Amino acid sequence: PCIAGTRITVYDVLEHLVGGMTEAQVLADFPSLRPEHIRACLAFAAARERRLAISPAAWSSSWTQPEFPHNERGNCINALYSWNG
Repeated sequence: PCIAGTRITVYDVLEHLVGGMTEAQVLADFPSLRPEHIRACLAFAAARERRLAISPAAWSSSWTQPEFPHNERGNCINALYSWNG
């Protein structure tokens, strides 16, 4: 989805934040954004994660962690994912 009144996607904003940019840097890169837009992007991501959450007990024992993208520093961007199986 795009932020209302812009062609800036939620994904774009989240990628900038995940890449290590501060809120001030994101706002400088996207002058049409306001701080509340960034908070709305984070709220959207949190709500989506809640909807997509699956109980680990329901997963197959053969579950393997998918490949996650890496940021420009080569660090895997999977710090928010864990497996307690």
